[in-house]
Amino acid sequence: MIKIKNIGLVATCLAILTSPSMANLNDSGLFPLEKRPQLSDFIDNVRIGGSILGGVNLLTQTTRAATNRYQFDYAANIDFETRLAPGVNAFLQLQTSPGKGTYGFPGPGAELTDVGIEYTNRARTVTVVVGSYDTPFGQQTGMLSNNADTFNNNLIINPLLYSAFAGPMGTLNTLGAKANWDSSIGTSTVSVSNGTDESATNPDGQFEIVIGQSLFIEEIKTELSGTFMKSNDIENAKPGFSSDFQGWVIDGISIIGTSTEVIGSYSQLTYGDEQDGTEDIVTSLIAEARHNMGELFVSGRVSTWVPEDSDGSGSGMSATIPSPAFNFGATVSPDQAITRYELGVGYFHKENVLLKAEWVWDNYEKETAGQETDVSGLLLIANVRF
Repeated sequence: MIKIKNIGLVATCLAILTSPSMANLNDSGLFPLEKRPQLSDFIDNVRIGGSILGGVNLLTQTTRAATNRYQFDYAANIDFETRLAPGVNAFLQLQTSPGKGTYGFPGPGAELTDVGIEYTNRARTVTVVVGSYDTPFGQQTGMLSNNADTFNNNLIINPLLYSAFAGPMGTLNTLGAKANWDSSIGTSTVSVSNGTDESATNPDGQFEIVIGQSLFIEEIKTELSGTFMKSNDIENAKPGFSSDFQGWVIDGISIIGTSTEVIGSYSQLTYGDEQDGTEDIVTSLIAEARHNMGELFVSGRVSTWVPEDSDGSGSGMSATIPSPAFNFGATVSPDQAITRYELGVGYFHKENVLLKAEWVWDNYEKETAGQETDVSGLLLIANVRF
């Protein structure tokens, strides 16, 4: 991610570079007086939006060695989009926060997280993105909290599978090219990119490959999908996965009646470390439901993270496998199963104003040094889109 110190400068440069008036440069590189860009050109050509999130978390870890997290936290996403030609848009997103919070928001400086060009054909069946985008690992990629934007998430924080990728409120960005093709039976997705480092670095010269296919069953209002991902980043340092990673996920979304949504997924991940004496495989399960009652909705989720070596001994598991649950300073054995339980309620005060409350419990299966290390508590947020 690229840190940006002057957001206003970025917006101005984007507006100037994409203004139709740029086509009117003369041979000397100067605008003729009668065709110099006006403020109205910028306003008409660039759309600025985003989201702001603010709230408080009241989280407690059972071990005495940890520090509880009772704190207010805030974040913002700023989105720029401009139309370059019919069906062709350029986009850019900046994310920021005061920093040092529980959710891992970037900050206090602004970070460039998404930037690229998107093409959509006239029939709106094919979309191609070139630039930085969220790694399309499963249908739930589009249902995650992304820094200051929780509108697509039925709860506040993300399930353990995606927390392992990019933290409790993040999405895993990658730099490359992605294509989606919508047909009568579902959506096909192909992505080729640098990998899991979320930057332009790619020292091993190998590309990440993601291939996905969904199937829509209209009679039962259900969409099933399968996705495969391969990214050899064993030569990359953090924040990438630093492993020869491959994984697959099978997931489904079903609408019951007119007001209930059920989501489920099962995945297997391999964090290859080229070490014969370690276990590299993790499985993860997600089960989720949401029920709408007008502007109010209630939701619940259970997600798991189960390493193949889950005996809690502290050894025998690949060191590249992350531990995605909350931990506030306690010593926790990484080689153990974790289950995250979430219950939440949301209320749309207005279409673009969302209030949420969530109770969360990260349950570590094993004790470490004779102590439990579970984390539980209450999360409260207000989320606004503009």
